[in-house]
Amino acid sequence: MRLHAKTPATATPLLLALVLGMAACGGGGTGSQESSSSTTSTGAHSGSTGSQSTSSRSLSTGSTPSSGSQSSSSSGSHSAPVDAAVCSFVGPAPAAPAPAGPGASQLEQATAAALSFYDGVIGQYLRGDVAVFRGTVQASAVSALSVISGPDSVTTTVPEGPALAALLVRPTITGDWFPAQPSITASGTSAVLVIHARASGEYIPYVEVEGVDGMATTAWAGGVASDSTDAGVTDDFLDSSCSGCVPSLFGHPTSLSLASATTTGVVQAFEGTVSDDGGYVSIPVQTVTSASLSLASPCSLEWADLAVLNTIIGPNEFAADIGLASWKASGGEWVSAQSGSFTISTSGLCTTVLPYTIDVYVSQTNLADHGVRDFQLGTQMQECAGVRR
Repeated sequence: MRLHAKTPATATPLLLALVLGMAACGGGGTGSQESSSSTTSTGAHSGSTGSQSTSSRSLSTGSTPSSGSQSSSSSGSHSAPVDAAVCSFVGPAPAAPAPAGPGASQLEQATAAALSFYDGVIGQYLRGDVAVFRGTVQASAVSALSVISGPDSVTTTVPEGPALAALLVRPTITGDWFPAQPSITASGTSAVLVIHARASGEYIPYVEVEGVDGMATTAWAGGVASDSTDAGVTDDFLDSSCSGCVPSLFGHPTSLSLASATTTGVVQAFEGTVSDDGGYVSIPVQTVTSASLSLASPCSLEWADLAVLNTIIGPNEFAADIGLASWKASGGEWVSAQSGSFTISTSGLCTTVLPYTIDVYVSQTNLADHGVRDFQLGTQMQECAGVRR
């Protein structure tokens, strides 16, 4: 059983293990040939070896940001009046890329995976599929510590300052709660709000689950955790709640106001050592947040904003490209080198794969102008029990 203590960014005496997953978003065909941009794909096909290079530009299609309603689903869009003098992209927002179809070539599969990666970290924000808010936030959290001796809790504060927040409605992920909540199942729908405190490099997550209490009046929160790419991005499980202290996150909000919203809970943490009869104790935890947030136009999002949004995207979910770290500036573009592999054959515990690389690029002056190029096939190799040789 995993021991969880609500984890402030400044608390170090924690007996916790953290694994940061940075799996790239990918796509693949459904025919006999499959590819993977992060893990070995399954299936078999006849593949070639050697090197192949090509370039493909994907000009954005879709609709331009406009005033109107905010969608409540991850496949919809949110819009707000333009609040920036200069838009970060020209023309329509990029359309969601199509997956590779049955019988797609290796190039088509690699292209689809690369464009899906771009869409996950950039495109969906420019379309407004994820609602982004700007404003201010101030917070404090009393968090539990697992200790041998001494204080068993610590208080972390976030001074009032600028905030950037993302709101996404998606299927419920039961692993966001610790301990698990029996009344919350994976069949539900959750509205997830992550408030990033820009100055301190910290965040506070909130989740409401539709249908659990009729009108989703219960809001769940974690503590104050780090979203700093320098200090390290940490998860922040939901362990405190309140009823009616947070406005509904489902109602297509164009603004969100939290006035000393206070969530409370109790965390079980281990104190002492096994040799001196240590054991679990109940420690009260609490998160208090004041925030004033207004829906931002997708047009106003700049690269620095996207880097913040692509850190933590849920209580226990990390972005595919934390801090957009894979992108390098080159000749007026941002370029990310992506890699993946095609499965050639499988025998026992070993699989023969054909690796590839492909570059994704986006204009620094027009974030909707993007594409892929330099698709290169590598040399076939074997993967046995996850080890390539």
